[in-house]
Amino acid sequence: MLFFLFRSYITHRRRRLIAELGLLKKLQQRDEFCPEDYEALRYLVSSLHSSKERWNYLVISVCSLAAIAWDLIF
Repeated sequence: MLFFLFRSYITHRRRRLIAELGLLKKLQQRDEFCPEDYEALRYLVSSLHSSKERWNYLVISVCSLAAIAWDLIF
């Protein structure tokens, strides 16, 4: 539960940053970026790149399958 609450917080933070700075609109219209925009994009890209989310989901999936198997066997 804590993991999913934390992931929800991170996702909300990313979405808020994108919305507040209008980054999607600026990218679609190929507008100029200010230094704050570049810093926001750096944060978004680096946080997505370094995210261990896929490993967390793998561990959760393996543990869930193991729990189901354990329940079916015993």
